[in-house]
Amino acid sequence: MEVTKEQLNQLVDKAVEEKLSAMVDKPKRPREWTKLSQEIENHLSHFGNPDAYQLKNSINTILRIKLHVRNVYQINSSNINEARKIVQGLLNTI
Repeated sequence: MEVTKEQLNQLVDKAVEEKLSAMVDKPKRPREWTKLSQEIENHLSHFGNPDAYQLKNSINTILRIKLHVRNVYQINSSNINEARKIVQGLLNTI
């Protein structure tokens, strides 16, 4: 079976479209961390800037050290529960 140039172009276009669609739909950051990060920001919002930023940065540092991750974006479903416990403990003291 011979494929025409037009059919080949359609197949390539479809393959490229599927790849792009898969890339767009994939979240850039772990959803668990994104949600927890937003909760932290909401809790600290009454401090205003730059205090809220400094507090969140401190919480992130504690999380990185305690969970042995290089970046908070590495917090995922395997360690989110421990991260949440740490955050709740810290937020309760603030």
